Amino acid sequence: MILCNYKDPRLAVHVSAFIEEGQLKIQGQDLGPAVLEIFDDSDYEYFYTLSKENTSALHELMKADSSTEQGLLELVAVYFSGLDGCKNFRDYCEEHNIPYEFFCH
Repeated sequence: MILCNYKDPRLAVHVSAFIEEGQLKIQGQDLGPAVLEIFDDSDYEYFYTLSKENTSALHELMKADSSTEQGLLELVAVYFSGLDGCKNFRDYCEEHNIPYEFFCH
């Protein structure tokens, strides 16, 4: 599921979400001169992973909040798409005490 596919002359952002072995995974890559100014590298990759239990907990919370029976990836797209999607994901998880793993390089 594509969550963000943004491009302008200074920044390109691609973020996708998928489920692997029952775990929600979100991965992103930011490229361009704006990234170089912030990270001293023109490429920034990042990864969020939820355990199986926390993936299920997130899905149940989002279903309750939205009063819908949509699938997890559809709800992730509704809640966490766009340039602020990863920030919104972190905020939502922190607000609801859902731990996640984060890795970047």
